[in-house]
Amino acid sequence: MTVLVTGVTGKIGRGVAAALHRDGVAVRGGSSRPEQATDRPYDVVGVDLTRPETLRAALDGVRSVFLYPSVEAADGVIAALREAEVEQVVLLSSLSVLVPGAGVIAEAPRAAEKVYSAGGLPLTILRPDVFATNALDWVDAIKTGEVALPYPGAHVGVVHDDDVVDAAAAALTDPRHAGHDYTLTGPQSITQAEQIRTIADALGVPVELRELTADEWRAAVPYIPAPIVDALLAIWAEANGSPRDVSHTVEAVADRAPRTFAQWAAETFA
Repeated sequence: MTVLVTGVTGKIGRGVAAALHRDGVAVRGGSSRPEQATDRPYDVVGVDLTRPETLRAALDGVRSVFLYPSVEAADGVIAALREAEVEQVVLLSSLSVLVPGAGVIAEAPRAAEKVYSAGGLPLTILRPDVFATNALDWVDAIKTGEVALPYPGAHVGVVHDDDVVDAAAAALTDPRHAGHDYTLTGPQSITQAEQIRTIADALGVPVELRELTADEWRAAVPYIPAPIVDALLAIWAEANGSPRDVSHTVEAVADRAPRTFAQWAAETFA
């Protein structure tokens, strides 16, 4: 059995390929920039999902495929997967598709889910909540001793990137997961403020939180497109003071307990 992992130069794709290879599964990496992945212990071939013809050769002998969400040329990708009689397709989506007010943030994964779900494929959809690594955006401010943000009490089920990797690897190698949609969260609902303090503790530095109004934060981030700012503020406002439901899917799919945000921080800033 060979598994094709597309997007293998990205963090999740690279992790999925490494986990499979570590478990003795035959892996073929796919990337639109294969020259950036020449140091891998498995073959990496050129695959550009916006050009489905590049996918066909990569599918030779492949049973399972890991995909990132995109609707561009999706019909051609689906046709290639069906022609190759692939038995398992795992699509990395986002929990944002289920979050009220997610706006433009959910548009791309929602559209990808729709087109791939209608494609007649043996499909597994993974919907991770916010990745723990997103919290790296706060690190520079934490080191200055102050973080200014809106809705510090907004909850999220932050998920460790490696838990997403492990769930994807498990789904790619077990046909029982075909036809299922999985929400992936960490084991706890945690606020933005708690994330910041956890990172500060791991760094061994003091930090103060300064709460901004929505308009103040909007003015502080002119480099973020306005529709994304609107969506983020709507998500945080809805989650402010409201603990997020957490799932037990990581444990059910990957057969082990999900990692906590504190574990991620300890690993990252050790």
